[in-house]
Amino acid sequence: DASTFAIVSVLISEFDINFGELAERINLARGLAIENLKVISKAIAENTISIDGVTACYIDYEMSKDLKDDSGLIDGVLSQLRYSKNTKICIVIGEVKPKEYKGSMRCIAGYNVSQIAEELNGGGHKVAAGFKIAGQENAKQALDVTLKVVSKYY
Repeated sequence: DASTFAIVSVLISEFDINFGELAERINLARGLAIENLKVISKAIAENTISIDGVTACYIDYEMSKDLKDDSGLIDGVLSQLRYSKNTKICIVIGEVKPKEYKGSMRCIAGYNVSQIAEELNGGGHKVAAGFKIAGQENAKQALDVTLKVVSKYY
């Protein structure tokens, strides 16, 4: 919100921080391997749906099982999709182990993903929340379960 930007503005000027350089260093530090980017691209291209302001994607275990480091996949997809046109709520489900799913959600102001996460035994904040789902046969089914909960609220 505006107060966050005010604080950041003071810190940037007080400590003579080059914001562009800072952002670049952060992105380089958390950079993803080309193999990870390929999985992210494939998931977005093949497993993304967008309905009534909800953009959602899932990553099957088969897509990422051979990666040396699969950390950042869910956030990588989320960061690409959350600013898609007309997206109010963004959801990404990743199959972290066979039949074990992790979900992450973001939303714009005026929505509350924490209530969705809480119903799925997770938690978080109004605009950023997460949860885990087990027992579904595949990531698509885990996403469907999540979307049913979303539809209760929006």
